[in-house]
Amino acid sequence: MKDMGKVTLNVQGVLGVASPFPQGGVWRLTVPKEAVKKHNLNAKTDKGKFFAYVFVDTDKGLLLVPLDKMVNPETLRGALEFIDISHLSDEDLKLLFDEEET
Repeated sequence: MKDMGKVTLNVQGVLGVASPFPQGGVWRLTVPKEAVKKHNLNAKTDKGKFFAYVFVDTDKGLLLVPLDKMVNPETLRGALEFIDISHLSDEDLKLLFDEEET
């Protein structure tokens, strides 16, 4: 997989813990109540807006990044704007997903 770059961040706390579980042939993960409350997720989904998380693989584990529009190179760039991914083309971003699916 292509290296997207490095980012420094400040941890603000832990908003809960969730255990993944298999259901319908895929793994599911629930969002902890405190995360829902802090990031106002009920309001986002109540309005019928698209809302998802991008699972970013890092050298330290998974990073979940909220995405409020359908996944495509442009919206992915917006969601990951805290990382300098200017060196990645739209085709590179598509490959990040294609490599994981195989």
